[in-house]
Amino acid sequence: MDGTQVAAGGVAMPRLLRELEADPEGGLLGSRAWFGLRAPVVVQYWRSFDDLNEYARNPEREHRPV
Repeated sequence: MDGTQVAAGGVAMPRLLRELEADPEGGLLGSRAWFGLRAPVVVQYWRSFDDLNEYARNPEREHRPV
């Protein structure tokens, strides 16, 4: 991962988490974020892998452009 990808992820992650939290039926059960030794760390808890996969592949969701 290069610096551009890290920067894009750092800007996009709050937006993605807001979108997920606004849709309680989407499958995200919760998330935790903190600053690790070298980079931010985000752990997400999903109801199922299918819910995560559906979100990640949906072209109308924020995740696709990132």
